[in-house]
Amino acid sequence: MITKASVRSINYDKIANVYDQRYRGAYRPEGISAKLLGLARDIGAERILEVGCATGHWLNVLQTTAQAYGMDFSFGMLQKARERKGTFYLIRGDVNRMPFPNNSFDIVVCVNALHHFDNPSGFINNSRQLLRRDGALAVIGMNPHAGRDRWFLYDYFLGTYEADMVRYPSPGTIVNWMITAGFESATWQVGERILNTRMGRVNRE
Repeated sequence: MITKASVRSINYDKIANVYDQRYRGAYRPEGISAKLLGLARDIGAERILEVGCATGHWLNVLQTTAQAYGMDFSFGMLQKARERKGTFYLIRGDVNRMPFPNNSFDIVVCVNALHHFDNPSGFINNSRQLLRRDGALAVIGMNPHAGRDRWFLYDYFLGTYEADMVRYPSPGTIVNWMITAGFESATWQVGERILNTRMGRVNRE
């Protein structure tokens, strides 16, 4: 049986230099960018916090519409984010003790990071406290529970799919956490579907 505690953790300080390779080549997450920018415009956001900001890719997007703040636990990731020389602000912090006063932000964003948190429901509850009146929390991540997509890693690496089913909470679970935390409404939707076809030769030797 695979449990969350048994899933191998990643040292993000060590992979910080190569982390942004995920945004090169065929992968262009324009759908996610459009969703985040649309939310910021709809709310009229002035201050946005991204939790788990890594190398600052999404901060680069968000700073075009509002004053953007990024928090991450990895020194290596934050150092790469600083190299972008953007107009956003960076801070190292623990997701369980976010160092901001209540009612500080119009939007709290978490992109592909929730599955790393040891207390994801606690993060959602804390985010509710950080938000101003009529603020919004945007949680974006994979959804292996839907069973609608195939990822090649699941075919070639035994146990990867089972591990992801443990690591990634379902959208319904996240919505329930939001309602319990006191959000007036919570919905989920598909932000982007990625098609990345690769062809290769079969070595018959």
